[in-house]
Formats: sequence, C-alpha cells, structure tokens
Amino acid sequence: MEQLYAELKPLVKLETIEVFFDEETSNQYKTVQAEIKKIAIGNLKKHPFKVYKSLSNDPILPQLKNIIDDDPQINKGSFLKGISTIYFDNNKNISKPNDSKIYNPDLFTKYFFNIKFSLFPFLEDTFKYGIKSNHLTYQNLLVYLNKTWIGLPYIKTDLDGTEIEHNLITIIAPSIVEYFTQMQAWTNSKYYVPSFILCIDSLSIKIEGLLRNFCERLHIPTAKMKRKGMQECHINELLNHEIIKQHFSEDDLLLLNYIFGNEGGMNLRNNVAHCFYGLKEYHPNIMLLLILTLLRISKYNPTDNIFNKKQ
Repeated sequence: MEQLYAELKPLVKLETIEVFFDEETSNQYKTVQAEIKKIAIGNLKKHPFKVYKSLSNDPILPQLKNIIDDDPQINKGSFLKGISTIYFDNNKNISKPNDSKIYNPDLFTKYFFNIKFSLFPFLEDTFKYGIKSNHLTYQNLLVYLNKTWIGLPYIKTDLDGTEIEHNLITIIAPSIVEYFTQMQAWTNSKYYVPSFILCIDSLSIKIEGLLRNFCERLHIPTAKMKRKGMQECHINELLNHEIIKQHFSEDDLLLLNYIFGNEGGMNLRNNVAHCFYGLKEYHPNIMLLLILTLLRISKYNPTDNIFNKKQ
C-alpha cells in the first residue's frame, strides 16, 4: 500500500482557485499598505532596541480570538464536521485532523491570510528600510537578544561528568549575520540575487533548541518514555505543555504553532530538515517570521532557573 501511495502521489492534482480583488477592494488594499509603510518607517525613528522591543511586545500578531470571532465555524462546528475531510500538505501527504484540537488547518488558513496582508508588509518595510539605512544591524540585534534570557549562559554535564558552559547567542548568530548580509547586498544592488537558504535552514532548527532550553530552565521534561526508551519530545508536545501555556501568551503560542505545527501549519522545521523545500519556497518572509519569533520569545523570563551560571 505504501508503494502504491508513493506511485500515486505524482498524479494528485488539486486545482488552484484564484479570487481577484475588485477595483474598490484593490484601492483599499493599496491605501492600507501605504499606511503600514508609513507606520513602519516612522517606527524606525526610534532607537534600534526600542524597535526590537516593539516587535517583541506590541499587539502586531493576528489574535486567536479575533480569527475565531470572524469565522465561528472554525471551532464551533459546521455541516462540514459531518463529512470526512482529508487534507493534503505541500508534499502531498494526506491526513485527517483531530477535531478536538484548537490548532487546525481551517484556523491556520485564516491565520495565513491575516499575516500575508498585514504582518508581512509591516515586517518587510521595517527590515528593508531599517537595514538599508544601517539603523538595524545584526550587531545591535544580537546585542539586544544577548540582554534577554537567550543570552544567559547555561551549564551542561557530559557523560564523563565534565561541566560545559554554552551560550545560545553563539548558536543563532551565524543565521542572523547571514540574513543581514544578504539583505544589505540586495538593497544596495540592482543585480544581486539573494539567497536565504542558509539562514532559514539554520534558524528554523535552532529555534526548536531555544524552546527546549526554555523548558529545561523551567524544569519541564523535554524527553519522554517510548517503546524503545527515552526519546526527545516533539516540538508540538513542548508547546502544548501546561507550564508553557502559562508563560506564553495565546497569540505568541498561535504564532509558534503556525510555524512549527504539523496540523495544517507551515511545519517549517520538518520541511527544512527533510529537504522538502525548493528554491522558490525559501522566501525572505520566512526569515522575517523566524526573527519575529526570536523576538517574541525573548521577552519571557524563566526565572525558576538552576541552569544559569552567574556572570
């Protein structure tokens, strides 16, 4: 059956449906985009640290409550609930979602359109003009992150009992530097073709490590017993832990579940690790989402902490 499925996958074809804006809607959209650009550029008049803090704390993310209120059928049931619905991911794998979950393909579809028309333009203008003017740099971003819990060193003990000090900034720095380098070359040249493969590949996996480290600092087990022994928890299992839900806001959790979720979300870590993305799918907006994720989780403080070594 698995072999037959593999042979049938290339034959699966779902027609693309395009819905075009009418002239009035198109004009409204252009007006909104111009206002977003004005706000983003105006925000860049602040000190870089204040720009990053604004991205970390301000209510710029689509809110779960608003998405559900706009479309009550997402979680309250509809006539489609009585029909067996099958979802295809980008790799043509099929799944039947668990109806009891908050995060589901219908919710993430609405979420995608929200970030596409509001969040992405704001992030694009912020970093495009911020980097071009040299107001936002990889140096001041890394310095800002170093002042948060992400910059706190932690101790791990290897199998022979040796204590080794680690720092997460040194792990995420290469991807940050690569992104800013690509953006600088792109914004300063008409002919340069940027590549965001290296920075996206690196940071999408490293953020999972940051979340595991956050859990360790809160004494949340990151491994569980399975049939073959102790194995690391899946990132979705960590995000659904009750202690994490108490620390992270509802909207920040929605962002994390959208990026890393496998129930209709981007499933970014899996797509990167298994080389499912093609060249065109390594869009700079993915890197913007990852940087925003770094900033959103940096504002939290796992104060109950025995892993940090005082400087």
